[in-house]
Amino acid sequence: MRNRKQITKDAKFGHRRPSGQKGQEGDYINPLDFWGMNTDGMEPGGDETAQDKGNRRKSLFFIGADDFSGKTIAICAIGTMLSERGIKVAGIKPIECGTEDNFIFEQAFSMNNSWKDDPLGPYFFKEKLSPYFAFKQSKAGFDKGRIIKLCNGVIAQQDVTFIEGSGGLLDPIVAGCSTADMIKELGSSVVIVSPLKRGTLSQLMMIIAQAKVIGVSIRGVLFSAADKTVTKDFFLLNVQAVRDLVKVPVIGIIPFLEKGSREEILEKCSKKVSFQVMLDFPVPNPAVPEKSPETANKKIHPRGKAAFHKKRIKRTRAAKEFTK
Repeated sequence: MRNRKQITKDAKFGHRRPSGQKGQEGDYINPLDFWGMNTDGMEPGGDETAQDKGNRRKSLFFIGADDFSGKTIAICAIGTMLSERGIKVAGIKPIECGTEDNFIFEQAFSMNNSWKDDPLGPYFFKEKLSPYFAFKQSKAGFDKGRIIKLCNGVIAQQDVTFIEGSGGLLDPIVAGCSTADMIKELGSSVVIVSPLKRGTLSQLMMIIAQAKVIGVSIRGVLFSAADKTVTKDFFLLNVQAVRDLVKVPVIGIIPFLEKGSREEILEKCSKKVSFQVMLDFPVPNPAVPEKSPETANKKIHPRGKAAFHKKRIKRTRAAKEFTK
């Protein structure tokens, strides 16, 4: 049995794990380790006021700090967790080159509209090119007003809208218009998705410096694990570097997902994202499923109940020691 001092040490350096997951080193990340806040991704919960619901209209523009940063899966993962909490979510990619991300969003968020053949919908290109070369090669005209109107229409119908950019902050779309220009026109805050691998920290710093110069609001950095080899220590080192070097909030991490199913997202991503940092409005806790009659009438052995409360008290003490 570990003493209180050892438990406090474990809580401080993030070695606590949920019950039943012993031996999975680095799989569980306690946000108290790096945010210095009294939230673990499930908070704040409780009741919402009418004003809170009115302030829900949020649009976040996701850009990548590197190629294959994981923007699409990050949007799907966060959107799935928010949907479980009763938040209306939509995802849209205004310019799609060689991917089917809008179709993925339609399936993930049960969106009724399909833009594949809509002349006023997003731009679709079969070739996997950057937007600038896709427009150049196809000789298609770019109407920024069409995209702004499309995105604003989606934003007005949802509580939260995630807009995925093609590439980085300053990637040109056509001559005289870049991704940053669209972001400023929409008035969206930016979430930078940064894969946890060598070389991305310098790119992350450059993007944040560029955003400050051109007047784009950065909501925070969301890390993504490209494979199973990413360790918790490497993640926490990157978090500390972002806090020390660029003074930008860290939203959390999207762990490596093999299937990307709803069940896998809810199991692996729980308590790894701070909705308070990302959205800045109260997010309800997920609905608790009703107990079946068999479970409701099942009696807990007194010794088992005592052990459960004893364990909970230890965790509470450890958290209080850390937050002092």
